[in-house]
Amino acid sequence: TVSNTKFSFQPSTGNLTITGQLGGASASFSGNMSAATITETSSITLKENISPIENALDSVMELAGKIYDRKDGSTKNEAGLIAEEVNKILPNLVKKDSEGNPESIYYTKLSAYLIEAIKTLKVEIDKIKG
Repeated sequence: TVSNTKFSFQPSTGNLTITGQLGGASASFSGNMSAATITETSSITLKENISPIENALDSVMELAGKIYDRKDGSTKNEAGLIAEEVNKILPNLVKKDSEGNPESIYYTKLSAYLIEAIKTLKVEIDKIKG
């Protein structure tokens, strides 16, 4: 067991625990992670150059959900998106590696596009209803 007041690792279970703030540092995990709550900083006090998302429905319609197996055997029939494909449509939702290659997707940020797409659909439905 390796531990201190902020970090502990139990090799027998594979449990890694980090407590407190990481102060701008990043963490990377392989495998499953669970939490009671995950939040992201989002206050307007932290933002500038704010503009509305345009053509969200068109962008969402270009995304293609996939079912796949992980090459490392860790999961089968996993649902998700392919980072390289998302990068062509919504590059601001894709994290790139040090060489600029698509690596992962900011799935939580996708919700902003989904909200705007739903709002567009609601307007279209209301027009049809009269």
